[in-house]
Amino acid sequence: RLSRSPGCPPKQFPRIQDREKLSRRFFQGLDPDSTSRLLAAVSHPRRIHILKVLLGGPACYRAMAKATGLKAGPLYHHLSELRSAGLIGPKTRDAYVITRKGQRIAFLILAMQKMSSCRRKK
Repeated sequence: RLSRSPGCPPKQFPRIQDREKLSRRFFQGLDPDSTSRLLAAVSHPRRIHILKVLLGGPACYRAMAKATGLKAGPLYHHLSELRSAGLIGPKTRDAYVITRKGQRIAFLILAMQKMSSCRRKK
């Protein structure tokens, strides 16, 4: 019998035939290019940290540099990657804000992290 940690989803898997149907339906509208660009934008730990900082509210460049420990050049690079993916945007001239898409991605990353911490107990 499997026991699970609090907050872990139950271990229920559809039958093989149902999984194949679900897989075809899911991947039917999937654009591999845009998906890979989105995944590339959040593939660096510093970018995930920037999203985490912006979940707390809008932040100026200086506040993000202090919170992340990044210098101007690397911070600018990571911000531009997140911005080109549509995950963050400017609120004012020098303040950044997380977009709705960025919020969804940040919560999805959090959910994936929670799911990866769920383990089988003997």
